Amino acid sequence: MDKVLIINKLKSHLNIKTDTDFAKFLGIKQNTISSWKKRDTLDYELIISKCDNINANWLFTGEGSMFKKSYQLIESHDNVVNEVGFNYSEGILPDGSVPFFNLPVTVGQSILDTKESIIPEGYIKDVPGLENTDIFLPVIGFSMMPEIIEGALIGIRTIKNWNSLNTQYKYLIITNQDRMIKYIEHDENDDSILWCTSPNYKRFKVNKEFIIDIQCITFVLNPG
Repeated sequence: MDKVLIINKLKSHLNIKTDTDFAKFLGIKQNTISSWKKRDTLDYELIISKCDNINANWLFTGEGSMFKKSYQLIESHDNVVNEVGFNYSEGILPDGSVPFFNLPVTVGQSILDTKESIIPEGYIKDVPGLENTDIFLPVIGFSMMPEIIEGALIGIRTIKNWNSLNTQYKYLIITNQDRMIKYIEHDENDDSILWCTSPNYKRFKVNKEFIIDIQCITFVLNPG
């Protein structure tokens, strides 16, 4: 879908008649809107920040629903115990389900540490790949679009052996400074380095000594 049509749909949703008023709503100059139309582009992060009910996949690709869809969670209970290694004292995990933690992941702290200190918000069931999934998390950010859209739900599984990292898989990487979803490449000459790639950012390297946690992404459910 061309960006002029997307802009017009956004204006209609917001009950805004002119590009000038749309620019005021976004906090930018009117000629910026004109430039978007001319170059067939948008400032996706700005629009999402101002229109938080807009589906990022629709905004980025023109496909799917214009609006976000919420996920259905089984109600969470205090003091639950589950089958994937979380240590809660009493209770029962809903049958055939996996816990959902509405983090997003804390920078500088492993998911494995974080999840032990909080109760899950709910549980996910009846989706593919549950048998290979430890927990579910929400996604923020745009680096993996359109493969993973902001607002997506991802399932992750603990990696026990870094030698098993597969360049065809996506991973959630937590360092002492960042949290990010990337593809991974091994360095041919330096075993202490991993290279991170994604559709919207240039390739960069991460020293393994700064990596706190790596989780394999087992499931992606994009909004819309």
